[in-house]
Amino acid sequence: MLALAEELRTAIESPGAPTAVRRGGDVAVALRRMLRRLAIDAPARPDLPPFRYNPGMPAAATGRALAGMHRRLHAHGPGLPGLLAAAFDRLGLGPTVPERRLAMLGAVLAHTTPAPPFHDARHTREVVADAIWLAAATPAPLRPDRALLLLAATIHDLGHDGGTNTRADARGRTRAIPFLLEDRSLALMQPAAAGLGLGRARWQDLVAVVRATDIGFRPALTALHDGLPGAAAALPAELARLARRGGARLVAALLADADVMASAGLTAASHRARSARLGAERGQKLTAADTLGFLEGLLGGRFISAAGRQLDANIETLRRGARCPSVGAGPGKGTAHAG
Repeated sequence: MLALAEELRTAIESPGAPTAVRRGGDVAVALRRMLRRLAIDAPARPDLPPFRYNPGMPAAATGRALAGMHRRLHAHGPGLPGLLAAAFDRLGLGPTVPERRLAMLGAVLAHTTPAPPFHDARHTREVVADAIWLAAATPAPLRPDRALLLLAATIHDLGHDGGTNTRADARGRTRAIPFLLEDRSLALMQPAAAGLGLGRARWQDLVAVVRATDIGFRPALTALHDGLPGAAAALPAELARLARRGGARLVAALLADADVMASAGLTAASHRARSARLGAERGQKLTAADTLGFLEGLLGGRFISAAGRQLDANIETLRRGARCPSVGAGPGKGTAHAG
């Protein structure tokens, strides 16, 4: 615990690290809260998800196991720093590696308050945990790509204000502003990334991967991952790098799946709980129609990566429940999730 506490203190003292995310001095306040939690957190266990992957387990059983993982992490830990430390240790990447140090900085920034009810530190930990499981279920990623995935999962929603990328512009017209929230997160980390010597190419990969979590571009990312004709040419310029960088493209697919996995790929109860949190964030009760808009309209009824697609049957179960609400699938995440 003492070593991890010192690692977090060192991270927030990195050159270029922000001292505020939502209000002045909130980074130091977040660190103090996290240090108190470290004293009671359970250690990471390599024999349990997200580090343990059981190939061949049916989708429903896998969903139950991962939903149980999230309940365990929320109740007993480890928290986000402990989870990251265990994942980086398994990669053989120590506290001085730029990706790990930036991820630890991001973990502190993710805990600043006041935070929205859904896009908060709990969501960040859920995405990191699901990303670890997806990587374990994917034999291809090399160690640098797994490190990029951990970093991107940690920072992808930093400073989220509870809104979406659909906003009123200067003329009062409501329109989608691509990558608005994603670029806000990246802007918080860019000075520290430069200060810690993260290479230019590595930063550009990180930018593309985080921007790819803008759910409005999920169909384009899916087509690129599937290798469909014309998919690369159809990408927006901001994501074109993914067509040229296979490792970053795989990381983007894994992160995009991790971002929605707890809402769409585990159990009906997991889906309901996250729908309730998102509804509180949006100030509205989400409906079965919102569920279908999310699962069918935004996700296309499937995950992107091969690892994620092992849970496609759970998406279908939620779809059936939304079409027949008496089944009990409950309200959905809704198209308001975009961004």
